[in-house]
Order: sequence, then structure tokens, then C-alpha cells
Amino acid sequence: MDNKASNTLLKGTVLLSVSAFLVKILSAIYRVPFQNIVGDEGFYVFQQVYPIYGIASIMALEGLPLFISKLVAESDDNIATLRLLNQLRRMIWLICVILCVFFLVFARFLAELMGDVQLTPLIRITAFLFLFVPNLALYRGYMQGKLLLEGTAVSQLIEQVLRVGVILVSAWMLQKGLLGDVYETGVVASSGALVGAAGAVMYIARVTRKENTLISFEHVSSEIHDTKALWKRLLAEGGMICLYAALLVIFQLVDSFIMKNALVASGVSELQAKIIKGAYDRGQPLAQVGMVISTALVVGQLPNLMQLKKEVGESYQTRFKQLMKLAAMVGLAATVGLIAIVPELNVGLFGDNKETFAIRLFVVVVALMSVIQMLQVIAQTNHANKLLFKISLLGMGAKLLTSFPLIYWLGSICASISTILGLVVILALLYDKVYLREAGKHRPSYLLHLTVLLVLMYVVVMGVRLVWQGLPLEQFLNKRVSAILLSAAAALIGGGTFGYTVIKTHLITEEEYEVFSVNKVINKIKR
Repeated sequence: MDNKASNTLLKGTVLLSVSAFLVKILSAIYRVPFQNIVGDEGFYVFQQVYPIYGIASIMALEGLPLFISKLVAESDDNIATLRLLNQLRRMIWLICVILCVFFLVFARFLAELMGDVQLTPLIRITAFLFLFVPNLALYRGYMQGKLLLEGTAVSQLIEQVLRVGVILVSAWMLQKGLLGDVYETGVVASSGALVGAAGAVMYIARVTRKENTLISFEHVSSEIHDTKALWKRLLAEGGMICLYAALLVIFQLVDSFIMKNALVASGVSELQAKIIKGAYDRGQPLAQVGMVISTALVVGQLPNLMQLKKEVGESYQTRFKQLMKLAAMVGLAATVGLIAIVPELNVGLFGDNKETFAIRLFVVVVALMSVIQMLQVIAQTNHANKLLFKISLLGMGAKLLTSFPLIYWLGSICASISTILGLVVILALLYDKVYLREAGKHRPSYLLHLTVLLVLMYVVVMGVRLVWQGLPLEQFLNKRVSAILLSAAAALIGGGTFGYTVIKTHLITEEEYEVFSVNKVINKIKR
């Protein structure tokens, strides 16, 4: 590869990484102004149907493009690649049409299962998003496989900006009285996904035509080659990528069907149950931001790990243990930090302290998902798809079976507890079946050391809160502004304390400094 091609690839890779990061951040933060305008009941309406959008989005944005890019990269024959994609296109279309028809036909039934028949039009409009998935996934996967990453990156941003724009406009329309109620607002907000997807499709079509990389099946033979094997790869490899990328979204879908119904069954009124569910869903954007930060640091190291796996020796095993340590450190630090400042974030971002304890429990998913995603990627590279599927079923089963009785008996906090329980089941099984095999029966010895530093960070944050509360700020700042400033100060001081003590107490070794590419910063601090 010449220098020009290398520079283009590097530019595309950086742009794709930045785009993915911005998309995830944007997907989290728009919910704050939306909830502020429509209230907890309006937020409940939107969030009830959000998991259906989430599944379609992950298929089009992450799961299927990654699988398709792998197929494209494996082939050196462009005609053979197009023939393969032609077959794959039909398969993906079949799956997506079935999903679209399912949600259209059974929308009312699903809304009734959720305990709110007024959600029917939201489910129906979201169903049409599956019809955009084949083209988006196919073009993104093809371009990624050909290392043309700029188009994919920009299309992601276009899709999300358009979607978020429509969602915020729908909230403004409700505020101005242009929409009758929160359900009409939910319909308009849900249509934002279709607007975003349409914009992304048009952009990708224009870029691929300009770059002369438009996928054309006009002169490709329709001859079918080993369709059974391709179906098997699509469902096993592509399916597992989508399943684990959408794991938390699937858990949220379980909450959509169970949480409100369980609260009503326990004696809570319909309206109050909706408000509780809407307030509980505030935890999702907070956890999403935490996961974006924690997983970004680890995922960047995975290509080097995969390269070492091909080599003989202990380099791979050592690097694997180092990355697992990084995943645990960053995930737990993000979780403990969020738990410490959730009260301030809840008041500052959403205006009150509803469901603070339930949200604190929910953000534990940040630490669990950080390690789960690391382990499932390793398992996929070992082609352990059946194992991953069985493990996911057991975890989802634990979530499904425990949600209703726990919420019925103990209230909304048990939606968080059942989610944690399901993820713990998955993590425990992955630890037993994947970690111990890859690490050579090595059990982490740094956890006690890490726990002490996390406790210290938490105490420091509590100290910052006490000092802040002792300052006469009420006459200068309103409650929400004060809470946001306290959150920022506590995050900076607590995070800085954790990073400093990690270095000074040698939780990270000299070798790990080099691996994690932070040796220059570390050496300055150590001086």
C-alpha cells in the first residue's frame, strides 16, 4: 500500500472512529432537552418504542455492515464479491421485510402487551425503518470492506443529526400547541428515524456514484452458490454481532413490556406508572455516555490483540490479560463515578431527583457491558457463536423471568436489579468459558487494589459535594445550574484523583503504560 493510500485509510479510520463516537454521544444527549420539554410521561411514550428503533439501527449501523465488510475483505475477485452480495442482499431484504410486516401487523397486539394501546401508531411508523436497513447495511459494509470509510462516517452523522432534529422539533411543536398530546409527539419523533435513514441512503448513493463504487448487480449472474452456507454465516456470525451490540436494547425492550404492567398490577395508577417508567429511563443516556467512554478505550486496542493471536508464544495471553484489566478499570471507574454524581445529574439535567436510586443501580451496566463486550469479541474470533447464543439466551431469560415478580413486589428499582442479574449471568458464563481459557486459568489479582482506589475516588467526590453544599451559592445560581456545575467539578476532581492514584500506586505496570500508549503522560505525572 503506497503512502497516499495509507494516508487515505488513516484519515478514513480516524473519521469513522470520531463519527461513531459523536453519533453515540448525540444519541444520548438529545434525550435531555426532549425530556425537559415533553416531561416524564412524554419521555415514557418515546422510550417504550425506542428499543424497536434501536434494533433496526444496530442492524444498519453496526452489526450487518461489520459482517458484510468482513465478507468483502475476504474476496479478491470483485465479480465473485458482487455475486455474493447479490445473494446476501436478498437474504437481508427477506429478514427485514418479515420484521417490518411483523411489527405492522402485530403493532396493536404488541401495544396491548405493553399495557398502552395508544403506542400502536408509534410501533407501526418505527416498523418502516427495517426497510432502510438492507441498503444502508449493504453500502456501508461494502465501503468498509473496500476501506472507503469516509462515506460510512458521514452517513452516520447525517442520519443521526436529521433524526435528532426531527425529535427536537416534535418536542417544540408540542410546547407550541401544534401537537395534541404526548402520543402525537411520539409519532412525529419516531418518524425522525425514517427521515434520518432516508438522508443517509441518499448521501451514500451520491458518494458511491461519485467514487464509482456504486454496487451494481445488473451484469452479475443470478446463479446461486451454496446458499445454505451463506445463510448459516449470516445468522451465526452476523446474528451474533447484532445480538451482542443490541444486548442492552433487548433488555430495555423487556422493560417496555413488563415494567409499567407490573407497577399497575402492584396498585400504582396508570399515569403514575408511566411517569415512573419515564423517570427510570433517564438512566439510559447516562449509562450510554459511560459506555461510549469506557468501550472506546478498549476497542482501540483490539486490532493489536487480534494480530498477536496469530503469533506463537505468550504475547497474546499477556496482552489479553492487560486489556481485560483495562476494561475492568475503566468500566468500574466510570460506574463508580456515575453512581457518585447521579443525584446531581438527575436534578441538573432533568429537573428533579425522581428514581435516583434506581438510576444509580442501572448505571452498574456500564462496568458489566465493558467487560462483556470485550469477552464476546474474543469469543467471536474463536467462532464460538453457538456458545455466545446459549449464553445470551440464559442472560435474557434471567432478565425476563425475574422482572415482573421483582418489580411487582419491590417497585421500579427492580427493573435495574433484573437487568444487572441478566448481565451478571452472561458475564459469569463468559468468564468461565472464555476468560479462563484465554488467560490460562489466571485469576485477576489487582481487584482489591482497584477497589481501594475506587473507594478513595468515591470519598473524594463526597468531599467535593460537602464543600460545595457549604458554599453560599443559592443567591447566585439556581438549583439546576448548581447541580450541573457540581457534577462537572466532582467528575474532574474524582476522575483526576483516580488517575493519579492509579499511577502513583503502580496499579498499571511499566509494560502496560507502553501497551495503552499513555507512557509520555505517565512519565510527566511520575516526575
